[in-house]
Amino acid sequence: MFTSRTHTFLIKNDSLITMHYSLKIINPLLGTEITDNGYFRASPSYGEVLAGNTEEIRIRFSPTETDNNLTRYLIVNIENLDPA
Repeated sequence: MFTSRTHTFLIKNDSLITMHYSLKIINPLLGTEITDNGYFRASPSYGEVLAGNTEEIRIRFSPTETDNNLTRYLIVNIENLDPA
């Protein structure tokens, strides 16, 4: 009855140094400090992208039941990146 779906996107490193990143899925109703994947999975959840390279990120949605609140945000943290 429930079907899994996967969406992919690329993180590209245009800089001359290695870029370290981490991913976190949160429920906006609970705030940004609490990880709440729900039916979502991000992989890889952390890693590094070498200078001039890209990394493919996969977000998988695998519901097991119906739910009224499926809203989740993907937070991407990149070390040494100015948050402005």
